[in-house]
Formats: sequence, C-alpha cells, structure tokens
Amino acid sequence: MICVRKQRSTLSVTVSNLYIIITMSIPTNIIDTIKSKAGIVEVIGEYVTLKKEGQNYKGLCPFHSDNTPSLSVSPEKGRYKCFACNASGDVVEFIQNHLGLSFPEAIETLAKKYGIEITADSLSSEDLELQKKRESMYIVNVYAQQYFSDNLLNGSDESNQALTYASGRWPLDFIKSFGIGYATNAWHNFYDYAKGKGLSEDVLLEVGLITKHSTKGNLYDTYRGRVMIPIRNKQKRIIGFTARLVPEINGTASNQPKYINSPASLVFEKGSTLFGIDMAMREAAKANEMNLVEGAPDVMRLQIVGVANTVAPLGSSWSDKQLEVVKHSTTNINIIPDSDEIKNGNAFGAGFQSAIRTGKLAIALGFNVTIQEIPSTKGKSDPDSFISSKEVLDSLQKTDFVLWYAEKLFTAANGNVVKRTKAIHDVIDVVKSAKDKILAETYVESLSEIYGHHEMWQSELLGKCPQVLVPSEQMSQEEYVSLFKGSEIKVGKNCYYCLCKDGETDISNFIMIPLYLIRDGATATRVFILRNVMGYEVRIEFSIDEMTVLQKFRNRIEREVNFMWYGTTAKFNKLRGILYSNMEVITRISTLGWQKQGFYAFANGVVHDGRWFPIDEEGIVRLNPSLGSFYLPAFSKMNEDNADKYLFERKFVHHSDSSVRFYAFANMMYDVYGDNAIIGICFIIVCLFRDIIIRHRREFPSLFLFGPKGTGKTAFGELLQSPFVYCGDHPNLRTSTMPSLAIVLSQAENAMMHLDEYKNDIDVEKVELLKGLWDCQGRSKLDMETHKREQSKVLSGVIISGQEKPTVDIALYSRQCVLPFHKDTHSVDEKAKFRLLKDYEHEGTSHVILELLQIRKKFEAAYASCYEQAVKDICSAIAYSIDERILHNWSVILASFNASNGNIKFPFSYEQVFKTVISCVEYQNEECLHSNELSIFWKTADYLKQDNQIFGLCDYRIHEYTSLKVDIKVDGRRQTVTRDFGSSKKILMIPTNSRLFAMYVLHLQRTREKVIPENTLKYYIENSPEYIGKMNSVRFASVENVKDWPRQYELKIPNCQPRLSEKPVQAYCLDFDAVETAYGTNLYSDYMGFDLIHTS
Repeated sequence: MICVRKQRSTLSVTVSNLYIIITMSIPTNIIDTIKSKAGIVEVIGEYVTLKKEGQNYKGLCPFHSDNTPSLSVSPEKGRYKCFACNASGDVVEFIQNHLGLSFPEAIETLAKKYGIEITADSLSSEDLELQKKRESMYIVNVYAQQYFSDNLLNGSDESNQALTYASGRWPLDFIKSFGIGYATNAWHNFYDYAKGKGLSEDVLLEVGLITKHSTKGNLYDTYRGRVMIPIRNKQKRIIGFTARLVPEINGTASNQPKYINSPASLVFEKGSTLFGIDMAMREAAKANEMNLVEGAPDVMRLQIVGVANTVAPLGSSWSDKQLEVVKHSTTNINIIPDSDEIKNGNAFGAGFQSAIRTGKLAIALGFNVTIQEIPSTKGKSDPDSFISSKEVLDSLQKTDFVLWYAEKLFTAANGNVVKRTKAIHDVIDVVKSAKDKILAETYVESLSEIYGHHEMWQSELLGKCPQVLVPSEQMSQEEYVSLFKGSEIKVGKNCYYCLCKDGETDISNFIMIPLYLIRDGATATRVFILRNVMGYEVRIEFSIDEMTVLQKFRNRIEREVNFMWYGTTAKFNKLRGILYSNMEVITRISTLGWQKQGFYAFANGVVHDGRWFPIDEEGIVRLNPSLGSFYLPAFSKMNEDNADKYLFERKFVHHSDSSVRFYAFANMMYDVYGDNAIIGICFIIVCLFRDIIIRHRREFPSLFLFGPKGTGKTAFGELLQSPFVYCGDHPNLRTSTMPSLAIVLSQAENAMMHLDEYKNDIDVEKVELLKGLWDCQGRSKLDMETHKREQSKVLSGVIISGQEKPTVDIALYSRQCVLPFHKDTHSVDEKAKFRLLKDYEHEGTSHVILELLQIRKKFEAAYASCYEQAVKDICSAIAYSIDERILHNWSVILASFNASNGNIKFPFSYEQVFKTVISCVEYQNEECLHSNELSIFWKTADYLKQDNQIFGLCDYRIHEYTSLKVDIKVDGRRQTVTRDFGSSKKILMIPTNSRLFAMYVLHLQRTREKVIPENTLKYYIENSPEYIGKMNSVRFASVENVKDWPRQYELKIPNCQPRLSEKPVQAYCLDFDAVETAYGTNLYSDYMGFDLIHTS
C-alpha cells in the first residue's frame, strides 16, 4: 500500500474577471489594446521556432506539413503569411486557426496572457447572468478538482486504496500533473465541503457534483468511491469529470457502471466534447495528424508515452460535431480502435464496428483517414493496456482506412460471391462519399489490383451506363443518332468520329447531350450532359465564349475527368449547329422575389396564381406555355459543389411543409411585441407590395428599430425578415463595405433586408446610401470603361436597427419610420411566447408570403385611394404641422393595412393600427422638430443669450409693427412687398452679418456637434415658416454700448438708453412669437421694452 503524508492545499479563485466571449460585447478599444500588446513574433514563437531573416522572421508553417521554412512573420506589419499554403493573418487569426478557437475565444486567450481585463458593461442583464452562471460552473469544478485531488493524497486508508489502484494504471507524477483525484465512498463528504466553501447548491446540482433524492428531496454526493478524472476544454478549463469505480472499495461484483460522466450543462456537452483536446489541439496541428481512440484511459496512456495528439469521445461513437472540432487542427486522422472479441455472430468486434462508423463519417466530412490495428488477443485489447511506449505504437502498421475496410470485408466474405459483391458495394459507397473524383479513381485502381474484377469496381464507381443516351422520353438513342444523319460527324460508343480516306477517325472521347439554353438578360449559357467512353457523366453549363472559342471549350472540359476533343474548329462548329437545334429555351432568374412576368420566385420554386411550383432537380420550374420555363440555379444538381456561390439564395426559400400561417404568426408577434408588432406586420405587407407603392409615389420609407441593448430590436427585425429569408443575415453597418451593402439591397425584389448596428458615427457615404433608400436610389459608382456614373438598384424594403437614433442627419431621420424599443425585462409568459415565435422562425414562415400574395390584385386596386385617405386621417388627428416626409412614411403604413384589411384576417383592428400610427407620428415629428438643423440653431441662440454671450439690440432686435416693407424672392427674383399684419406683431430682426452666426459655429465645435455651413443655415432661415422677409435698413447697437445697458435699465437710472449705430444694415425678419412657439426659445426680456417703443 502506498502511503502519502497529508498535504494542505489552498485554492484561490476570483469571480470578478468574467471572460465575456460574445463577439459583439467586446469593445473595439479592448480588442485594439490586446492586438497592440500581443507581439506577433512572441505569440507565434510559442508554437513555432522562428529565426530572424532581415526584418522578418521565418519558421515551419504549422498549418501544413512543412519541411522547409515557408512561414514569414512581419513584426512591423503585425502579420504572418505562409508562401506554401497561403495561410495568413494577424496575431488573433493565428491563435484562432492554430488552436481552433472562435474569435472571442482567441481574444480571451490573449487577454489572459497579457493580463488585460475584458469588461462586460455592454451585455444585457440576461447575457451577463448567463456568463456569470457559466463562470460559476467553471469555479465550482475547480474547487471540486482540488478537493478530489487532496482526497487522493490525504493518507487515509480509503484514499491509499484508491491511490494504489490509480498508480497501478498511471505514474504518480502524471496523476498529480493531470489533476486526478478521488471521491470518498461516503454520502455527504463533498457536499459538506462545498457548503463550507459557500458554493451554490443550484450550480452544484447543474454540474452534477451533488444529486437530489427523487422522493425525499435531500442532497448527497453524486460520486462515491470513484477515481475522478477531470475533463478540460480547449482553453484548459475544467468542464466536468469522468469517474472510474474503484473495485477494491466498491467490490468487484458491484452492479454500478465502471465509468460515469458529468451531465450536460452550460459548460459541458457530451456530444461535442473531446477528452484530451486541451493538449491535443496544438500537438495535432504540429504533427498534422490526430489520433482517435475510444476512451479517456486510452488518451491518458498515449499522453504518458509522449503522443499528446490524441483525443476520445465521451461515449461509444463519434459525432460530426466532434470531428469538426478536430478539423480546426488537421484533416488527417488516425484511428486506433480497441480489439474486442467477436460476439453474437457479428463479423467484427465492437471496437472495429466503432472504427468503421468513425472512418466512414470522417471520410464523408473530408478527412484523410488511416488506422492502426492492435493485435487481437483473447478477451479485450485496447491502447491503454497494449501501448506501453511510443515504440510499441510505431510498430503497429498504419493502413489507409479504405484499404483496411476492404480487407476486413473480403476476409469476412471468405470466398462467398454474394458477400464479395456486397463488399464491393460497401467499399465504393465509402469511396464516393469522399467526393474527390481523382482519389476515387486511384482507390479503384488499387482495389482492383488487390482483389481483381476491375470492371466491377469501375462499374460500381461510375454507375451503370443507361441504354438510352438521352435521359428524356422525347428522344431515344435512335433519335439522337438520327440528328447526325447526313453529317460528316458520326456517333460511336459515347464518342464522335468522322470518316476519312484512312478509315474512322475519333474527334472526341465523349458525346454531348443537349439540355437547355438558359437566357439571362443580354447573355446566355448552354447546358449539356457530357458522357465519355468509360460511361462517366457530367453536367456542364457553358458560357457563350466557351461554346464559340474552341480553346476555351477545351479548357473547360479538361477540368473534368477524362474528356478530350481531338477535332478541328470546323468540326466543332458543325457539332454546335447540330446540337443547338435541339435545346429547350429557359429563362434564368437572377434576382429573386417579384418577377415582371407576374409571379414570386424563391430559390426553390415560384408562386404563381396562389399555387406553389417547386423546381426539379435541375433547378427548373415549368409554368404554362405562355410564361415558359425558368431556371433557379441555387439548388440545381449542377451546383451541388458550389453552395458557397449561392449563400443568400439558399436562405431565400419557401418551406412548403411548414404549418405556420399568417394569422398565427401575426398574432404571436402581437402577443410578444405589442404595438410595435402592428407596425412590423404592416411593414411586411409594405415590402411585399413595394413595386405597387412606389408606382403611386416614388418615395419609400425604411423601418428604423431603435433602443438599448437587450430590448429585442434585432430579434424583432429577424422575425420580420423570416418570411422572406430563412435564418437571414443582418450585415453590420459599421463593418460592411459599400459594395457589399449595394449587393444586399439588390438581391431580391419586393423582399425585406435587415441592416444592423447603426451608429451615428458611420461613414458619411453610408449615411447617404441610407438616405437614398427613400428615393429608391442605391450606391453611385463610376464605370471605368464608359466613364459614366451608374446607380446600383434598390429592390427591397429595408429594416435598420441600432442603439442610436439616426439624428446625425435630420434628412435621414425623417426618411424612416422610427420604432422605439425600451423594454429590457420580460415575464415568464412573454419569454415562453418568444421561444414559440423562434420555433415558428425555425420551422419556416414563408407561407405568410404565399397568403399575402393572394390579395395582391385587390391591394393594387385599393392602394391609391387608401393612401389619400390615410393622409387625410392623419392630418385630421394631429392639429399641428407634420413634416412632409414623416406624413408620407406613416401614410404608407396605414394605407397598406387598409388596402389589405378585409382581404386577409389580422389579429388587430383598424382603430388599433390608427392609434399606433398617430402615436408614432407624434413621437417622430416632435423628435424631428427638435433635432433638425434649424432647431439646433435656435436652441444655440437661446443658450448664448442666457449665457450673456449675445445681446438684444446688438445681435438681434425685437420690434412691433402693424405693417412692414421687406424684400422676398419670388421665382428666384427679389421683390419688395409690404406685409400688413392688421394689429401689432413682434418682429425678430437679425443682422445678416450678425455675430450670432459665428458664435453658433464656435459653440457647436466645442460641444462636438455637427455644424452646417453658414450659407446653408441662412438658406434654412429664409425658407422657414417663421420667415417674413429681409429689411434693407435696420440699425443695431454696438456690443460695448449694450453690455452695461440692461443693468442701468433695471436700476432705473434716469435717461439711460442704448445708442443705435448710425450705419444701417440688412436684417432677416421673422415672426417672433412663431419662433418662440416652434422652438421654445426665450430671447425676450424686460429691458427689451426699449426696442418695442423705439423706432428703427
């Protein structure tokens, strides 16, 4: 028995530093600080040996098998680049790619290294609570690991028994360094320890360290009499435990499972966790290979012998999630399975069955797979018991998985013809899953050399050649051959040839079966099936150039497997003439959404006259003869390998099997979001019928969702967009480029796009783009060939969301329908309904579009009159003046509801919609009034007056008139007119050269607000409702003369009065009372009474 002195250990854990790993919550300045402090040479030097060469450093690239230093690191630029595999990036990207971390995880890793705190100020309360809970779980696991570790080494009889068992399997230094411990065989020891440390019972229950009795309700230790092995994540943090029963303590006849793992929690998910990943991630990247074993003891054994690039699942089989984690380090895996006894008449033992499943899955996911088989012995043999050193591991033959799998199947077949035939089927299924045609051909060559029957392997790989050349009921093999009747080009066995004096001469090793001519505006493509002499088929979409220039045609077909053209250009042109006459004409739909032919196109089909027409496997949908056939490429068989080319299109889809309908969706939105949902649902209709609305009046509003973080505005935008775009993206306005935004706005017609993260400091160019949405104008760009400026298209309605109101430019603010969000706490019922809404979104809400499209004709007929009525109703309900743009925007919302109401059922009434619209108009109009440039000018003037920086009689005057002769502009010409007021009216007069304008500029510069040019400001004044005209001769006092006069006036000093200048100047004249009412200024004071009786 091994006895160890009882050791005291202390554990210090701080909860204050929560590592927030939600990307958008990490402030930019913190990211910049981390990047500036994290020296790229220092960081990369921890993983790669670097040598200085000139100004840069060089080393072996960790991202591929590098024998000569290909990695260059530039400390000046803060970048790395491999000139062999083209891997490149900055210090954060290196940590991401090398360790397989996400961006926030990489930032967190570097922040820890350099002692930089990542604050959580910007998180919502819910997010912060979630992060605190996750951090609490990590902390509880650390306490538990230290407790178990201390138990194993505390010298008690029970602990010494456990230590004897553990040290019989692993060296003592490994036990200590790995953190292996022991849970005593008692019911409350750990629980009592945890209570003494003040650890949360709720957290202890969630991570599975304690258990609650199902009937009695008492709490007790989950792990008893077990060796405790910690499970760590990529960042080396403890996320759970795998616990091994100690037979000497629990008895060999115990019916308890040998191993139990922690339950699922916020930090531990069995299906995606890999045991050993904390050490294996980096080592696998270096070795460019990961070993896969069955269990945690196998991983620990290989770590002990120096093979740390080893991981295991915490269950019987591997998942695609776990293999995707491995892919962050390498695409080469080596399986080391258990060699189990064969039982129950199976062909293989459990270990080999698991290896076969894993190998098949890995190949389908793009891995290169090998296998090292442990020799079979009686009973069980696994890496933990067999591999005693690295030399023993290296002595095991490493075999390609496909060849190993074939060998196992053919050995099991034992000469049985049926079983051998099935073996060929099974092996080729694995080969095909790799989706690498050249690799597949190579496997077939190797397999046929080993097992013979080359034609069977080849036939199975390529599939049986159809007897009928053309896959169409309309054209048989004879009909295809007859196309070439009378031509010098003849059809052979899947090839073309011609007759010459020397006999038959092949001009190709393939034939071309004409399918479609696809028209796309001014250009076109042609689709053919090409079948070569081996029977291998491929579909190719040829451009015009590829079908007219022989060399380009050759370049295109030689990208495929074994297609060759031997003939001349003349022969090629004759072949084209024959094939072109037998092609179906199809129109490509390049822009999804509403089509001018009168139907709505999703990427997987079209909606016409209320019916859904799905595409076929070629991506074609055939409507009636008058409309023709249409090609939607995103889901076409031809583009199976080009999914990345159609990322947006693959989200713009109709889910025909969804049960979510318009009323249920609208009703649930209303339950969760209240009045905001009323506007949101109406905006869906506005976007869907956008072409009708802009035909009536060109201006088209955007919907602006404004509110603090955590109020649900972004989720609201996602839900509104979901009927159009499934799980749609919402580009970040701050980081997206202008060209990418232009693409987003033109991807679909009569749809909805969502732009997120608006802030008032975005580029001026982006502000202008957002303003242009109202005028249906996109980004302006210069065509370098024609030197003409072109305007990109805006085809969809737009939702914009952000935490700041768009007041940087009042012209932008007035072009939106602004919808405020304030509520950041929600009841249990509201949260449940929100989850149901997200379930709707996940199921697909596109039936909302189909239902609304059925009322399109009635909407079109009613919209114009509904709009005029909406304008009248809004103006009648609001007594004061409404900004013209704001009136129009909200009239569009109200009119769209009215034009739809009665044709489709809504969960709210007209009265509710009208009340909500009026409230929104009042809110936005008030904000607009106080946020526009003229309002800011008058507020500034009011402040300057109160602060005694400007003075009455000097910088402005207030005088009463019953009539006034002023100059005004009429049709661009200046005219003198007399204004008759009937009774006395206070007139505010401001010199055209007043100090007030300069003081306004200085004040706004100090407060860092936007300053508009003086001539623009004067233009606004002259065109404001309060403006009367311009007087040519008005006298004002000097500053020195006026400064002391108010004091004298208030002291009633006899005969005191300011002296006006002898030199008159021009002055702007405005209705004083109207200015005060509109802008809330207070420019008048008692001593100004002098001006009211003094003649100008």
